[in-house]
Amino acid sequence: MPSMGIISRKSPIAFMVQKMLPIILNVKDKKILIFGGGEVSERRARKFLDAKAKVTIISKDFTPQLKKMNVNIIEKEVKKSEIPKLIKNYDIILACTSHEELNNSIEEEARKQGKLVNRADKISDFIIPASFEVEGVVIAVSTLGKSPALAKLIKRRIAKLITKEDVKMLKLQEYARELLKNKIPEQRKRKEILKSLLSDYDIANKDIEEAKKIIRRKIECFRE
Repeated sequence: MPSMGIISRKSPIAFMVQKMLPIILNVKDKKILIFGGGEVSERRARKFLDAKAKVTIISKDFTPQLKKMNVNIIEKEVKKSEIPKLIKNYDIILACTSHEELNNSIEEEARKQGKLVNRADKISDFIIPASFEVEGVVIAVSTLGKSPALAKLIKRRIAKLITKEDVKMLKLQEYARELLKNKIPEQRKRKEILKSLLSDYDIANKDIEEAKKIIRRKIECFRE
């Protein structure tokens, strides 16, 4: 069995064309197993660590940065016969080796065991998109594997569009939602009120504490 390494950017990769559902997943304390110790594994491990997951990486070789990260490292060459036992106690599996045959075996066994699986060389159960977060605003961009470089470029363009006013309004919307839950029982009515607050000139042009006072007064009026 060849050792696991870094996927070459020059290698032609055929991606499946399929409809996928964008979703944000809570992986806190989930056990993640990544096969492969290259740069792709490093990037994926960092994302899962940022999301408070517990990451284990298994490979014969590792990048210097991976060895410094807060991950559990298993240094070994994986045999196909070992895969069922290796993945048994993990929630999410990532196949990030440079060997298609090994990735196929990892994906096949993960599916048999009912686990979500991600591959670095083609689309499988889920994609890890180019993403960023600005004070509670999460943006993710994917080209479904066609051009990761373009996804990153679009992500940077979108990031420039988010203003301080957007962040302030997000905090005010969160504040208003909590007030409305206790005062307006009808969900449809709450939605209409929140939408109206988004375009309220008085709220948009006040500092956050003054804006909260205006929101409280307006919600009291809606009750009446």
